[in-house]
Amino acid sequence: MPVPHGEIRRPTRPIGVQILAALLTVYAMLGVYIVATLLSRRPPEFSWWPVVGGAATFAGAAGASARAVWHLTASSPRWLLACGLSGAAFCITVAAAARELPDDARGTIWKTAVTGALLFFAFLAVAARYMRRQIDARS
Repeated sequence: MPVPHGEIRRPTRPIGVQILAALLTVYAMLGVYIVATLLSRRPPEFSWWPVVGGAATFAGAAGASARAVWHLTASSPRWLLACGLSGAAFCITVAAAARELPDDARGTIWKTAVTGALLFFAFLAVAARYMRRQIDARS
C-alpha cells in the first residue's frame, strides 16, 4: 500500500527481529565466503573438505534461519536451533581438521572450539526463545 506524501511508515517487525535477521544473513554470507576461500586456495594446514562441508551446511542453515526470522514464521525457532547446531558442529570441525600442530596448540584449539561451539549454540537458543515469544505475541 503506498504511503501518502509526508507520512512516515513504521516498520512492521520489531527491531530485535530485524537485527537478528541481519546477523543471520551475515552468518550465511560468511559461510559462503569460507567455502569459496577454501575451494580456491586449498590450504595444506588442515583437511579442508570437512571444513567446506561444515561451512556450506552452516551457510544454508543460517540463510534459512534468516528467512524464517524475517518472515516471522512459526518454524523460525527450529531453524535457529538448527543453525546453532550446525555452527557448533562447524567450530568442532575446524578444530578436528587442523593438521601438524604442536601439542600445546592442539589443546588450546580444542578448548577454544568447544567454548565457541557452546556459546554459539547458547546464543541461538536464546534467540529461538525470543522468536517464540515474538510469534506468540503476534497470534
